[in-house]
Amino acid sequence: MMEAFGTAKKFFAEEVPEGDRRAFLKYIYSNASFFLSIMPMEYSLIDKNQQFVRMNNRGRQLEMHEILKVRLINNTTVTDINKRKKYFANWNDMVECLKDILMEGIDTDDKKSLLDIINVEEKEIVRPTKREPLNWAIVTIPEFLLIALGRYLQKEVSQLPAKLLEIFDTCLLKSITENTVDEFMCVLNKQLELLRNYFIFISRGNESYTLGKKLKTKQDDSDNGEDISGFIKDENYNMYKQPLIYLQSFLHVSTEPHHWLIRAFDRLSQENGPVNIFNFITQLETIDNELIGIRDLKPKCASDDFIEGNMTYGSISYYWFYRLDYELLKSWKKIPNGEKDPWEKLRNDENVKQLIKAFRFRRCNSIEHIDARNKEGQGLSKELLDSFGNLALISRAQNSKLNSSPPDGKKQIIIGTYAESLKMVRFIWGEQKIEDEGKDMFRLLREKVEKGINNTKTMDTTVTPQSVNTEVNL
Repeated sequence: MMEAFGTAKKFFAEEVPEGDRRAFLKYIYSNASFFLSIMPMEYSLIDKNQQFVRMNNRGRQLEMHEILKVRLINNTTVTDINKRKKYFANWNDMVECLKDILMEGIDTDDKKSLLDIINVEEKEIVRPTKREPLNWAIVTIPEFLLIALGRYLQKEVSQLPAKLLEIFDTCLLKSITENTVDEFMCVLNKQLELLRNYFIFISRGNESYTLGKKLKTKQDDSDNGEDISGFIKDENYNMYKQPLIYLQSFLHVSTEPHHWLIRAFDRLSQENGPVNIFNFITQLETIDNELIGIRDLKPKCASDDFIEGNMTYGSISYYWFYRLDYELLKSWKKIPNGEKDPWEKLRNDENVKQLIKAFRFRRCNSIEHIDARNKEGQGLSKELLDSFGNLALISRAQNSKLNSSPPDGKKQIIIGTYAESLKMVRFIWGEQKIEDEGKDMFRLLREKVEKGINNTKTMDTTVTPQSVNTEVNL
Protein backbone atom coordinates (compact mmCIF):
# COMPACT_ATOMS: atom_id res chain seq x y z
CA MET A 1 0.00 0.00 0.00
CA MET A 2 2.88 2.36 0.79
CA GLU A 3 4.44 1.65 -2.60
CA ALA A 4 1.10 2.16 -4.34
CA PHE A 5 0.56 5.47 -2.54
CA GLY A 6 4.07 6.64 -3.47
CA THR A 7 3.53 5.67 -7.11
CA ALA A 8 0.22 7.57 -7.27
CA LYS A 9 1.77 10.65 -5.63
CA LYS A 10 4.66 10.62 -8.07
CA PHE A 11 2.28 10.19 -11.00
CA PHE A 12 0.22 13.23 -10.06
CA ALA A 13 3.37 15.30 -9.44
CA GLU A 14 5.14 14.42 -12.66
CA GLU A 15 2.60 13.15 -15.23
CA VAL A 16 -0.56 15.21 -14.72
CA PRO A 17 -0.33 18.96 -15.46
CA GLU A 18 -1.70 21.22 -12.73
CA GLY A 19 -4.62 22.35 -14.90
CA ASP A 20 -5.69 18.79 -15.67
CA ARG A 21 -5.37 17.45 -12.13
CA ARG A 22 -8.87 18.38 -10.96
CA ALA A 23 -10.45 17.00 -14.16
CA PHE A 24 -8.48 13.80 -13.73
CA LEU A 25 -9.54 13.43 -10.10
CA LYS A 26 -13.16 14.01 -11.09
CA TYR A 27 -12.86 11.31 -13.75
CA ILE A 28 -11.51 8.80 -11.22
CA TYR A 29 -14.20 9.71 -8.68
CA SER A 30 -16.99 9.34 -11.25
CA ASN A 31 -15.86 6.15 -12.96
CA ALA A 32 -13.99 3.99 -10.46
CA SER A 33 -16.05 1.30 -8.71
CA PHE A 34 -15.52 -0.82 -5.63
CA PHE A 35 -16.42 -4.50 -5.70
CA LEU A 36 -17.15 -5.63 -2.13
CA SER A 37 -16.93 -9.39 -1.59
CA ILE A 38 -18.06 -10.41 1.90
CA MET A 39 -16.97 -13.93 2.82
CA PRO A 40 -19.20 -16.36 4.72
CA MET A 41 -18.58 -16.35 8.46
CA GLU A 42 -17.43 -19.98 8.50
CA TYR A 43 -14.63 -19.38 5.97
CA SER A 44 -11.24 -20.29 7.41
CA LEU A 45 -8.19 -18.10 6.92
CA ILE A 46 -7.08 -20.43 4.12
CA ASP A 47 -10.50 -20.08 2.42
CA LYS A 48 -10.22 -16.29 2.58
CA ASN A 49 -6.68 -16.28 1.22
CA GLN A 50 -7.65 -18.58 -1.65
CA GLN A 51 -10.59 -16.35 -2.52
CA PHE A 52 -8.34 -13.28 -2.50
CA VAL A 53 -5.77 -14.97 -4.75
CA ARG A 54 -8.44 -16.06 -7.24
CA MET A 55 -9.96 -12.59 -7.47
CA ASN A 56 -6.56 -10.91 -7.60
CA ASN A 57 -5.30 -13.17 -10.38
CA ARG A 58 -8.37 -13.53 -12.55
CA GLY A 59 -10.80 -10.86 -11.53
CA ARG A 60 -14.53 -11.48 -11.50
CA GLN A 61 -15.35 -12.76 -14.97
CA LEU A 62 -18.79 -11.92 -16.27
CA GLU A 63 -20.80 -14.77 -17.71
CA MET A 64 -22.17 -14.41 -21.23
CA HIS A 65 -25.75 -14.02 -20.04
CA GLU A 66 -24.68 -11.15 -17.75
CA ILE A 67 -23.09 -9.34 -20.68
CA LEU A 68 -26.17 -10.01 -22.82
CA LYS A 69 -28.42 -8.61 -20.10
CA VAL A 70 -26.64 -5.27 -20.22
CA ARG A 71 -26.46 -5.18 -24.02
CA LEU A 72 -30.15 -5.94 -24.37
CA ILE A 73 -31.84 -4.11 -21.50
CA ASN A 74 -29.43 -1.21 -21.02
CA ASN A 75 -29.64 -0.44 -24.70
CA THR A 76 -30.16 3.21 -25.56
CA THR A 77 -33.45 2.32 -27.23
CA VAL A 78 -34.96 1.54 -23.79
CA THR A 79 -35.40 5.08 -22.51
CA ASP A 80 -37.80 4.41 -19.62
CA ILE A 81 -35.70 3.84 -16.48
CA ASN A 82 -38.59 2.11 -14.68
CA LYS A 83 -38.97 -0.28 -17.57
CA ARG A 84 -35.26 -1.05 -17.40
CA LYS A 85 -35.48 -1.80 -13.69
CA LYS A 86 -38.44 -4.10 -14.31
CA TYR A 87 -36.57 -5.99 -17.03
CA PHE A 88 -33.44 -6.31 -14.89
CA ALA A 89 -35.62 -7.75 -12.11
CA ASN A 90 -37.24 -10.17 -14.59
CA TRP A 91 -33.80 -11.27 -15.79
CA ASN A 92 -32.65 -11.86 -12.22
CA ASP A 93 -35.77 -13.96 -11.64
CA MET A 94 -34.72 -16.12 -14.57
CA VAL A 95 -31.19 -16.60 -13.22
CA GLU A 96 -32.53 -17.43 -9.77
CA CYS A 97 -34.97 -19.95 -11.18
CA LEU A 98 -32.58 -21.74 -13.53
CA LYS A 99 -29.47 -21.74 -11.32
CA ASP A 100 -31.19 -21.70 -7.92
CA ILE A 101 -29.21 -18.62 -6.90
CA LEU A 102 -30.93 -15.85 -4.97
CA MET A 103 -30.26 -12.68 -6.94
CA GLU A 104 -30.01 -9.29 -5.32
CA GLY A 105 -32.78 -6.86 -6.25
CA ILE A 106 -32.16 -3.53 -7.99
CA ASP A 107 -30.78 -1.00 -5.52
CA THR A 108 -33.09 2.00 -5.76
CA ASP A 109 -31.46 3.95 -2.90
CA ASP A 110 -29.35 7.01 -3.55
CA LYS A 111 -25.73 6.21 -4.34
CA LYS A 112 -23.55 5.83 -1.28
CA SER A 113 -20.13 7.38 -0.96
CA LEU A 114 -17.09 5.30 -0.09
CA LEU A 115 -17.20 6.83 3.39
CA ASP A 116 -20.81 5.62 3.82
CA ILE A 117 -19.80 2.10 2.83
CA ILE A 118 -16.80 2.03 5.17
CA ASN A 119 -18.79 3.37 8.14
CA VAL A 120 -21.80 1.05 7.74
CA GLU A 121 -22.73 -0.65 10.99
CA GLU A 122 -22.00 -4.36 11.26
CA LYS A 123 -25.68 -5.18 11.87
CA GLU A 124 -26.61 -3.88 8.41
CA ILE A 125 -24.35 -6.36 6.63
CA VAL A 126 -26.12 -9.51 5.48
CA ARG A 127 -23.35 -12.05 5.37
CA PRO A 128 -23.72 -14.88 2.85
CA THR A 129 -23.51 -18.49 3.92
CA LYS A 130 -22.20 -21.49 2.08
CA ARG A 131 -25.23 -22.90 0.29
CA GLU A 132 -25.53 -25.45 -2.47
CA PRO A 133 -28.30 -25.03 -5.01
CA LEU A 134 -31.31 -27.12 -4.02
CA ASN A 135 -33.34 -27.25 -7.24
CA TRP A 136 -31.92 -26.21 -10.57
CA ALA A 137 -33.45 -26.36 -14.03
CA ILE A 138 -33.08 -29.04 -16.70
CA VAL A 139 -31.89 -26.34 -19.10
CA THR A 140 -28.96 -23.91 -18.77
CA ILE A 141 -29.35 -20.13 -18.99
CA PRO A 142 -27.74 -19.87 -22.47
CA GLU A 143 -29.91 -22.74 -23.72
CA PHE A 144 -33.02 -21.13 -22.24
CA LEU A 145 -32.21 -17.78 -23.87
CA LEU A 146 -31.56 -19.35 -27.28
CA ILE A 147 -34.85 -21.25 -27.06
CA ALA A 148 -36.64 -17.97 -26.28
CA LEU A 149 -34.88 -16.28 -29.19
CA GLY A 150 -35.96 -18.98 -31.64
CA ARG A 151 -39.54 -18.84 -30.37
CA TYR A 152 -39.58 -15.03 -30.56
CA LEU A 153 -38.26 -14.98 -34.12
CA GLN A 154 -40.44 -17.99 -35.02
CA LYS A 155 -37.59 -19.61 -36.88
CA GLU A 156 -34.69 -21.91 -36.18
CA VAL A 157 -31.62 -20.25 -34.73
CA SER A 158 -28.26 -21.77 -33.90
CA GLN A 159 -28.40 -23.61 -30.57
CA LEU A 160 -24.74 -23.29 -29.58
CA PRO A 161 -24.58 -21.92 -26.00
CA ALA A 162 -20.90 -21.05 -26.44
CA LYS A 163 -21.92 -18.64 -29.24
CA LEU A 164 -24.69 -16.95 -27.24
CA LEU A 165 -23.48 -13.37 -27.73
CA GLU A 166 -22.67 -13.80 -31.41
CA ILE A 167 -26.08 -15.36 -32.12
CA PHE A 168 -27.97 -12.57 -30.35
CA ASP A 169 -25.82 -9.93 -32.06
CA THR A 170 -26.66 -11.38 -35.47
CA CYS A 171 -30.31 -12.23 -34.94
CA LEU A 172 -31.56 -9.49 -32.61
CA LEU A 173 -29.18 -6.76 -31.45
CA LYS A 174 -27.98 -5.50 -34.82
CA SER A 175 -31.40 -3.95 -35.58
CA ILE A 176 -32.83 -3.56 -32.10
CA THR A 177 -35.64 -1.18 -31.15
CA GLU A 178 -37.52 -0.57 -27.90
CA ASN A 179 -40.38 -2.68 -29.23
CA THR A 180 -37.92 -5.50 -29.94
CA VAL A 181 -36.78 -5.50 -26.30
CA ASP A 182 -40.37 -5.32 -25.03
CA GLU A 183 -41.53 -8.20 -27.21
CA PHE A 184 -38.53 -10.43 -26.49
CA MET A 185 -38.78 -9.87 -22.73
CA CYS A 186 -42.49 -10.73 -22.92
CA VAL A 187 -41.65 -14.07 -24.60
CA LEU A 188 -38.85 -14.71 -22.10
CA ASN A 189 -41.03 -13.97 -19.06
CA LYS A 190 -43.86 -16.17 -20.31
CA GLN A 191 -41.41 -18.97 -21.05
CA LEU A 192 -39.99 -18.70 -17.54
CA GLU A 193 -43.50 -18.90 -16.10
CA LEU A 194 -44.16 -22.06 -18.12
CA LEU A 195 -40.87 -23.63 -17.02
CA ARG A 196 -41.54 -22.85 -13.38
CA ASN A 197 -45.07 -24.26 -13.44
CA TYR A 198 -45.01 -27.26 -15.76
CA PHE A 199 -41.52 -28.75 -15.84
CA ILE A 200 -39.23 -30.70 -13.55
CA PHE A 201 -36.25 -29.39 -11.58
CA ILE A 202 -33.26 -31.42 -10.41
CA SER A 203 -32.85 -31.75 -6.66
CA ARG A 204 -29.54 -31.46 -4.85
CA GLY A 205 -27.06 -34.22 -5.54
CA ASN A 206 -28.98 -35.32 -8.66
CA GLU A 207 -30.95 -37.65 -6.40
CA SER A 208 -34.46 -36.82 -7.55
CA TYR A 209 -36.71 -34.58 -9.63
CA THR A 210 -39.41 -32.20 -8.46
CA LEU A 211 -42.28 -30.81 -10.52
CA GLY A 212 -42.54 -27.02 -10.57
CA LYS A 213 -40.68 -24.40 -8.57
CA LYS A 214 -41.77 -21.27 -6.74
CA LEU A 215 -39.88 -17.99 -6.79
CA LYS A 216 -37.66 -17.64 -3.73
CA THR A 217 -37.40 -14.47 -1.69
CA LYS A 218 -34.81 -13.21 0.77
CA GLN A 219 -37.25 -13.98 3.58
CA ASP A 220 -38.04 -17.49 2.38
CA ASP A 221 -35.19 -19.43 0.79
CA SER A 222 -36.89 -22.83 0.56
CA ASP A 223 -39.73 -24.56 -1.24
CA ASN A 224 -41.37 -25.61 2.06
CA GLY A 225 -42.50 -28.81 0.38
CA GLU A 226 -45.51 -27.10 -1.14
CA ASP A 227 -46.90 -28.25 -4.48
CA ILE A 228 -46.39 -25.27 -6.76
CA SER A 229 -46.96 -26.75 -10.24
CA GLY A 230 -49.54 -25.02 -12.43
CA PHE A 231 -51.72 -27.96 -13.42
CA ILE A 232 -55.40 -28.42 -12.62
CA LYS A 233 -55.45 -29.97 -9.14
CA ASP A 234 -58.12 -32.61 -9.73
CA GLU A 235 -58.26 -36.37 -9.12
CA ASN A 236 -56.16 -36.99 -12.24
CA TYR A 237 -53.36 -34.73 -11.03
CA ASN A 238 -52.23 -36.99 -8.18
CA MET A 239 -52.50 -39.99 -10.49
CA TYR A 240 -50.40 -38.54 -13.29
CA LYS A 241 -47.91 -36.31 -11.46
CA GLN A 242 -45.26 -39.02 -11.02
CA PRO A 243 -45.71 -40.30 -14.60
CA LEU A 244 -45.04 -36.78 -15.87
CA ILE A 245 -41.84 -36.61 -13.81
CA TYR A 246 -40.70 -39.94 -15.28
CA LEU A 247 -41.49 -38.76 -18.81
CA GLN A 248 -39.73 -35.40 -18.52
CA SER A 249 -36.69 -36.93 -16.84
CA PHE A 250 -36.47 -39.42 -19.72
CA LEU A 251 -36.67 -36.59 -22.25
CA HIS A 252 -34.12 -34.58 -20.27
CA VAL A 253 -31.42 -37.26 -20.48
CA SER A 254 -32.22 -38.57 -23.97
CA THR A 255 -32.84 -35.46 -26.07
CA GLU A 256 -31.21 -32.04 -26.52
CA PRO A 257 -33.40 -29.47 -24.72
CA HIS A 258 -34.11 -27.26 -27.73
CA HIS A 259 -35.59 -30.19 -29.67
CA TRP A 260 -38.38 -30.97 -27.23
CA LEU A 261 -38.66 -27.87 -25.03
CA ILE A 262 -39.36 -25.49 -27.92
CA ARG A 263 -42.28 -27.67 -29.00
CA ALA A 264 -43.47 -28.14 -25.42
CA PHE A 265 -43.39 -24.39 -24.70
CA ASP A 266 -45.25 -23.67 -27.93
CA ARG A 267 -48.02 -26.16 -27.13
CA LEU A 268 -48.42 -24.88 -23.60
CA SER A 269 -48.63 -21.32 -24.93
CA GLN A 270 -51.67 -22.36 -26.96
CA GLU A 271 -53.60 -23.34 -23.84
CA ASN A 272 -56.49 -20.96 -23.18
CA GLY A 273 -57.06 -22.06 -19.60
CA PRO A 274 -55.73 -24.37 -16.87
CA VAL A 275 -53.60 -27.26 -18.12
CA ASN A 276 -54.76 -30.86 -17.81
CA ILE A 277 -51.78 -32.99 -16.76
CA PHE A 278 -52.89 -36.06 -18.71
CA ASN A 279 -53.21 -34.07 -21.93
CA PHE A 280 -49.73 -32.65 -21.35
CA ILE A 281 -48.27 -36.15 -20.96
CA THR A 282 -49.92 -37.13 -24.23
CA GLN A 283 -48.48 -34.08 -25.95
CA LEU A 284 -44.94 -34.75 -24.69
CA GLU A 285 -45.04 -38.37 -25.82
CA THR A 286 -46.31 -37.16 -29.20
CA ILE A 287 -43.40 -34.69 -29.40
CA ASP A 288 -40.89 -37.44 -28.62
CA ASN A 289 -42.27 -39.65 -31.37
CA GLU A 290 -42.33 -36.76 -33.82
CA LEU A 291 -38.65 -36.15 -33.14
CA ILE A 292 -37.57 -39.71 -33.86
CA GLY A 293 -37.73 -39.15 -37.59
CA ILE A 294 -35.54 -36.04 -37.44
CA ARG A 295 -33.05 -37.04 -34.73
CA ASP A 296 -29.59 -37.89 -35.91
CA LEU A 297 -30.05 -41.49 -34.86
CA LYS A 298 -28.77 -44.70 -36.39
CA PRO A 299 -30.86 -46.55 -37.28
CA LYS A 300 -33.98 -44.40 -37.60
CA CYS A 301 -36.97 -46.35 -36.39
CA ALA A 302 -39.25 -44.95 -39.07
CA SER A 303 -37.28 -46.74 -41.77
CA ASP A 304 -36.82 -50.36 -42.77
CA ASP A 305 -33.35 -50.20 -41.18
CA PHE A 306 -34.88 -50.41 -37.71
CA ILE A 307 -34.03 -54.05 -37.16
CA GLU A 308 -32.44 -55.84 -34.25
CA GLY A 309 -29.39 -56.86 -36.27
CA ASN A 310 -28.36 -53.23 -36.75
CA MET A 311 -28.59 -52.33 -33.05
CA THR A 312 -25.16 -53.59 -32.08
CA TYR A 313 -22.20 -52.46 -30.00
CA GLY A 314 -20.50 -49.49 -31.62
CA SER A 315 -23.48 -48.47 -33.77
CA ILE A 316 -26.56 -48.22 -31.54
CA SER A 317 -27.69 -44.80 -30.29
CA TYR A 318 -28.01 -44.03 -26.58
CA TYR A 319 -31.58 -42.91 -27.20
CA TRP A 320 -32.88 -46.45 -27.67
CA PHE A 321 -31.66 -47.52 -24.22
CA TYR A 322 -33.37 -44.54 -22.57
CA ARG A 323 -36.56 -45.16 -24.54
CA LEU A 324 -36.58 -48.86 -23.70
CA ASP A 325 -36.10 -48.11 -19.98
CA TYR A 326 -39.02 -45.68 -20.17
CA GLU A 327 -41.23 -48.35 -21.73
CA LEU A 328 -40.08 -50.91 -19.15
CA LEU A 329 -40.87 -48.48 -16.34
CA LYS A 330 -44.35 -47.90 -17.76
CA SER A 331 -44.89 -51.64 -18.09
CA TRP A 332 -43.89 -52.24 -14.48
CA LYS A 333 -46.22 -49.58 -13.11
CA LYS A 334 -49.27 -50.39 -15.24
CA ILE A 335 -49.72 -53.29 -17.62
CA PRO A 336 -51.48 -52.22 -20.83
CA ASN A 337 -54.48 -54.35 -21.71
CA GLY A 338 -53.76 -57.20 -24.09
CA GLU A 339 -49.97 -56.82 -24.05
CA LYS A 340 -47.37 -59.25 -22.81
CA ASP A 341 -45.92 -58.31 -19.43
CA PRO A 342 -42.09 -58.06 -19.72
CA TRP A 343 -41.84 -58.31 -15.91
CA GLU A 344 -44.17 -61.29 -15.53
CA LYS A 345 -41.67 -63.61 -13.81
CA LEU A 346 -40.06 -60.92 -11.66
CA ARG A 347 -42.98 -59.12 -10.02
CA ASN A 348 -42.56 -60.95 -6.71
CA ASP A 349 -38.79 -60.49 -6.48
CA GLU A 350 -38.15 -58.07 -3.61
CA ASN A 351 -34.79 -56.89 -4.96
CA VAL A 352 -36.33 -56.04 -8.33
CA LYS A 353 -39.16 -54.19 -6.58
CA GLN A 354 -36.73 -52.06 -4.59
CA LEU A 355 -34.47 -51.35 -7.57
CA ILE A 356 -37.37 -50.16 -9.71
CA LYS A 357 -38.82 -48.13 -6.85
CA ALA A 358 -35.49 -46.28 -6.50
CA PHE A 359 -34.85 -46.02 -10.24
CA ARG A 360 -34.48 -42.61 -11.85
CA PHE A 361 -33.17 -41.48 -15.21
CA ARG A 362 -29.55 -40.37 -15.20
CA ARG A 363 -27.25 -39.16 -17.93
CA CYS A 364 -25.16 -42.20 -18.83
CA ASN A 365 -22.30 -42.47 -21.28
CA SER A 366 -21.03 -46.03 -21.30
CA ILE A 367 -22.50 -49.02 -23.15
CA GLU A 368 -21.80 -52.11 -21.07
CA HIS A 369 -21.75 -55.75 -22.08
CA ILE A 370 -23.98 -57.41 -19.51
CA ASP A 371 -22.39 -60.81 -20.05
CA ALA A 372 -18.66 -60.09 -20.11
CA ARG A 373 -16.87 -59.90 -23.46
CA ASN A 374 -14.13 -62.20 -22.18
CA LYS A 375 -16.57 -65.10 -22.59
CA GLU A 376 -15.98 -65.03 -26.35
CA GLY A 377 -15.14 -68.53 -27.44
CA GLN A 378 -16.92 -70.11 -24.44
CA GLY A 379 -20.01 -70.94 -26.42
CA LEU A 380 -20.73 -67.25 -27.14
CA SER A 381 -19.69 -65.57 -30.36
CA LYS A 382 -18.51 -61.97 -30.66
CA GLU A 383 -21.61 -61.17 -32.71
CA LEU A 384 -23.87 -62.48 -29.95
CA LEU A 385 -21.97 -60.68 -27.16
CA ASP A 386 -22.15 -57.41 -29.14
CA SER A 387 -25.85 -57.82 -29.94
CA PHE A 388 -28.70 -55.69 -28.55
CA GLY A 389 -29.77 -58.30 -25.99
CA ASN A 390 -26.40 -58.16 -24.20
CA LEU A 391 -26.02 -54.36 -24.06
CA ALA A 392 -27.05 -51.77 -21.49
CA LEU A 393 -26.36 -48.05 -21.03
CA ILE A 394 -24.84 -47.08 -17.67
CA SER A 395 -22.45 -44.47 -16.30
CA ARG A 396 -18.69 -44.86 -16.53
CA ALA A 397 -18.56 -44.91 -12.72
CA GLN A 398 -20.87 -47.91 -12.49
CA ASN A 399 -19.18 -49.53 -15.46
CA SER A 400 -15.87 -49.46 -13.58
CA LYS A 401 -17.55 -51.10 -10.56
CA LEU A 402 -19.18 -53.83 -12.62
CA ASN A 403 -16.07 -54.25 -14.76
CA SER A 404 -15.88 -57.83 -16.10
CA SER A 405 -18.00 -59.40 -13.37
CA PRO A 406 -20.34 -62.22 -14.45
CA PRO A 407 -24.11 -61.53 -14.29
CA ASP A 408 -24.39 -62.90 -10.72
CA GLY A 409 -21.55 -60.63 -9.59
CA LYS A 410 -23.16 -57.65 -11.29
CA LYS A 411 -26.41 -58.51 -9.50
CA GLN A 412 -24.79 -58.24 -6.07
CA ILE A 413 -23.06 -54.95 -6.93
CA ILE A 414 -26.33 -53.44 -8.20
CA ILE A 415 -28.23 -54.55 -5.08
CA GLY A 416 -25.63 -52.76 -2.96
CA THR A 417 -25.91 -49.54 -4.97
CA TYR A 418 -28.70 -48.78 -7.44
CA ALA A 419 -29.80 -49.67 -10.94
CA GLU A 420 -28.97 -47.37 -13.83
CA SER A 421 -30.51 -49.64 -16.46
CA LEU A 422 -33.85 -51.43 -16.18
CA LYS A 423 -32.88 -53.40 -19.27
CA MET A 424 -29.90 -54.79 -17.32
CA VAL A 425 -32.07 -55.58 -14.29
CA ARG A 426 -34.58 -57.50 -16.38
CA PHE A 427 -31.88 -59.49 -18.19
CA ILE A 428 -29.81 -60.39 -15.12
CA TRP A 429 -32.72 -61.28 -12.85
CA GLY A 430 -34.68 -62.94 -15.66
CA GLU A 431 -31.75 -65.22 -16.52
CA GLN A 432 -32.70 -65.41 -20.18
CA LYS A 433 -30.43 -66.30 -23.06
CA ILE A 434 -28.90 -63.32 -24.81
CA GLU A 435 -30.64 -63.97 -28.11
CA ASP A 436 -34.06 -64.41 -26.44
CA GLU A 437 -33.60 -61.22 -24.41
CA GLY A 438 -32.64 -59.30 -27.51
CA LYS A 439 -35.73 -60.45 -29.41
CA ASP A 440 -38.08 -59.70 -26.48
CA MET A 441 -36.69 -56.21 -25.83
CA PHE A 442 -36.52 -55.29 -29.49
CA ARG A 443 -40.11 -56.45 -29.98
CA LEU A 444 -41.27 -54.30 -27.07
CA LEU A 445 -39.34 -51.28 -28.35
CA ARG A 446 -40.54 -51.65 -31.91
CA GLU A 447 -44.19 -52.02 -30.88
CA LYS A 448 -44.03 -48.83 -28.82
CA VAL A 449 -42.11 -46.85 -31.41
CA GLU A 450 -44.31 -47.80 -34.35
CA LYS A 451 -47.49 -47.25 -32.34
CA GLY A 452 -46.20 -43.85 -31.22
CA ILE A 453 -45.29 -42.74 -34.73
CA ASN A 454 -48.64 -43.84 -36.08
CA ASN A 455 -50.43 -42.09 -33.22
CA THR A 456 -48.71 -38.79 -33.96
CA LYS A 457 -50.57 -38.69 -37.27
CA THR A 458 -54.02 -39.24 -35.77
CA MET A 459 -53.78 -38.41 -32.06
CA ASP A 460 -56.26 -35.94 -30.60
CA THR A 461 -54.26 -34.03 -27.97
CA THR A 462 -57.43 -32.84 -26.23
CA VAL A 463 -58.55 -36.34 -25.23
CA THR A 464 -59.50 -37.17 -21.68
CA PRO A 465 -57.99 -40.01 -19.61
CA GLN A 466 -61.18 -42.06 -19.85
CA SER A 467 -61.11 -42.19 -23.65
CA VAL A 468 -57.67 -43.67 -24.30
CA ASN A 469 -55.59 -46.72 -23.46
CA THR A 470 -54.38 -46.62 -19.86
CA GLU A 471 -50.81 -47.49 -20.77
CA VAL A 472 -49.80 -43.86 -20.27
CA ASN A 473 -50.47 -44.25 -16.55
CA LEU A 474 -47.22 -45.15 -14.84
